[in-house]
Amino acid sequence: MAASPVSTTTTGTYHVEILTRDQVSEAASVMAAAFVNTPSYMEIFRIQNEPNRRLALQWLLERNITAIQSKDPNALKGIVINGKIVATFCLLSPTSQPTLWDSIKVGLLWVPFKFGYGTYQRLMKATEHYNQDGCQGKTQKKDDDDDDDDNTTYPRSIHTYSLERMTVLPEWQGKGFGSNCVQHCIQHLQQQHNDNDIPAVQLVLATQEERNVHFYSKHGFQVAHEMDYITSDHHDDDTTNYNYHNWIMKWVPSSPPKK
Repeated sequence: MAASPVSTTTTGTYHVEILTRDQVSEAASVMAAAFVNTPSYMEIFRIQNEPNRRLALQWLLERNITAIQSKDPNALKGIVINGKIVATFCLLSPTSQPTLWDSIKVGLLWVPFKFGYGTYQRLMKATEHYNQDGCQGKTQKKDDDDDDDDNTTYPRSIHTYSLERMTVLPEWQGKGFGSNCVQHCIQHLQQQHNDNDIPAVQLVLATQEERNVHFYSKHGFQVAHEMDYITSDHHDDDTTNYNYHNWIMKWVPSSPPKK
């Protein structure tokens, strides 16, 4: 297997490693700080106070990661320097997507009690929207008569992985950590593609920020499709625009699997 990409700084060389259950809370805190102002989470929580919204998001992410780890203990990864997580992400395999029951077991049903039933409804709607966009959800193989064009997308196939919530602490950005995390995922899929003779492997992600589209494009991702998310429960006393644009991107191997 190819070695994991490394990051070299003035203080040493670091690589992506698997994070344990003891590191879930810290990883969720790093992710929440990065995604607290992401349009999708602002729409779900609609908490105007940013520190409170961040705490709510961290609570949700802790439970989501715990559910993911119950399916795949190796899904949460990151770069740790001097005992501190400076970059983290989840790499979900076709079998590590948590089911609704997995989410319920880790506390999903507490959402309406902690944050209101409206928040729970918006979370479920956003999850359904994300599934329909082709990033996760139902296991489904591509039909034999489907077009083989690289721009064709279809619901999560048996060999589709997803990259979720990748972030690097602001003070550690610009040092190549983000790129190394992406390359770690690509190397893993390329290895699966080559070693297991899997022709349909792909890596997908979703983003609501155009700058991320440019970043991932540099690593070989292509925009598979785009979709506007339109809210349906907007109230006259709330002037915030919660609608947002979603880019679905995917990476596929550049060469046929090795025989």
